Amino acid sequence: RSTKKKMDQRLVCEWFSLYIPSMLSKSPAIATKGGLQKSGIYASVRCVHWYHAAKHAGATKDDYELFNRQREFGQGEINDKDRFPHLYWNIWKGRTHLQRVIQQWGFTKDHKPEYLRREAEKLAYFMKLDDLDFLEETRPEYSFIDDDAKNAVGYITEDEDDEIMEHVDYGKTYRDACDEYRLMITEDHCDGRPVYEWQVPYGLDEAYGYKQVSTAVDVIGNQTAIDNIQMAWKMVSSGGDAHGGVVLQNQNTMQQICLVEDSHAPQAIKQWQPSTVVVQCGADKLLTQMKSTWSPTNRTDVYGCAVALAWSTFFALSPLWPSSLFLSTATTLGLSAMNGTFLYRTFMHPFDQRLKKVFAAVRATQCEVVLGDWLLEDYDERLSQVQYFDELAASVQGGTSLVGIGDTLSVGLGGIGAGGGGGSVEVAKRGVRDQQNTLDEFLRNAKNLATGNMLHQPKLPELGVDDVSTADGDWMQSYRDSVNNRRVDLLAQVLNNCEGEKILMSVGAVDNMNAEITSMLLQRRLTGQVSIKKPVLKYDTYYERVQVDM
Repeated sequence: RSTKKKMDQRLVCEWFSLYIPSMLSKSPAIATKGGLQKSGIYASVRCVHWYHAAKHAGATKDDYELFNRQREFGQGEINDKDRFPHLYWNIWKGRTHLQRVIQQWGFTKDHKPEYLRREAEKLAYFMKLDDLDFLEETRPEYSFIDDDAKNAVGYITEDEDDEIMEHVDYGKTYRDACDEYRLMITEDHCDGRPVYEWQVPYGLDEAYGYKQVSTAVDVIGNQTAIDNIQMAWKMVSSGGDAHGGVVLQNQNTMQQICLVEDSHAPQAIKQWQPSTVVVQCGADKLLTQMKSTWSPTNRTDVYGCAVALAWSTFFALSPLWPSSLFLSTATTLGLSAMNGTFLYRTFMHPFDQRLKKVFAAVRATQCEVVLGDWLLEDYDERLSQVQYFDELAASVQGGTSLVGIGDTLSVGLGGIGAGGGGGSVEVAKRGVRDQQNTLDEFLRNAKNLATGNMLHQPKLPELGVDDVSTADGDWMQSYRDSVNNRRVDLLAQVLNNCEGEKILMSVGAVDNMNAEITSMLLQRRLTGQVSIKKPVLKYDTYYERVQVDM
């Protein structure tokens, strides 16, 4: 019996040594050459255990794959893993756990996460092919417009332009349209922007020598400030104090506000000694641009100046330089004027110089700064959004055909327009006027290069006092005027919620309204003559996105 028992044990050991290595991968086979004494089997099980515990390709739910939106469609809203993915492990990203594998087994194909990820994706792909009813099961997760979109992959959003074009007031001017249509035209179709785009990064104000720099979303950042639109300010003095500024006092908090034009703001800051200064710009005006008098307004323009100077120097030293005295003199003057203009508008533009002086006075007096204006990029996009509807209303009201491009082209090519001989001449005249307007717009854009001014909007004639003087404040004649009026509302609400005993605002122009008109509109809101009617800023549920509510 003892002999038979020893033979059975020997057979079991031989069976383990023959069959177990063939069932394992190459690396566990090397580890099990010593048999059971070196614990190779336990090491091999430990090696493959992390893979099987982490990835189950056939499971309905995968807890380890954090970013897979295809295996489970109804995961809900964006969570913390989507906002901060760098704080979480993702073992299917490639080389995440490869270093640990190298320490244990070396470079082996079977234990690289890339290889395992590819195999798992192949398995999941063929499992989807086996499910012939895959699209039908996921059908409720899609938003279909018509039958042609049923086989589309991805989400299909509804077209808001169709809703606008089907409205009964489509093509009407701002004065003739109803409130519902006005809101459809002027509202933000992108549901706002992230709040951090409106803010200055934390600690950057102290790094550049400011006491504190905040923005409109910082001042109007809670429900109390959002709802605080009732203003009770009374005019105290006008014209005599603070270099022609207007001083108002709050009847409840006894705070004072001084409205002064941006050209006189530096002297007013030094003499009036305010605790808070509101500058008419947003967070897009970087503190690096206002650091000193010679600070560039745009880093890209600095590179452009360097490239222009380099090419001008190369052309002057090359054999292509004209030998004629007249041509060489004209070329030198032209290149000098071009480079000088580019350098002047990059470093010494008058608009930016006024802002630089205001920021320098703020740094000298160490008062708090509030960038209380609308974010310029978002404001420009809103104007671009309503520009089409203003032009459409003007075309419909003037009786001009919306399809006149073919007539203009045919006249330009020497053909006959659709309206006969007289109509062709009229179309040709209109084409010449359009070309002149395009040239004027191009020259204006070139003039405003390297500044924070808008470059994408046609210039409008400036408004006077009579144009904005109405009892109820409803002076707007176009959708663009309504956007500008809402921008003034934002400035007024920021002033009404600012902290500090003495608040000074550097008032500038708003589109086609000069600083004097802007100051007058602000006074009417602060004194209660004109009501804002509803809060200007609108946040989402978690205060992560913000938009200017029209």
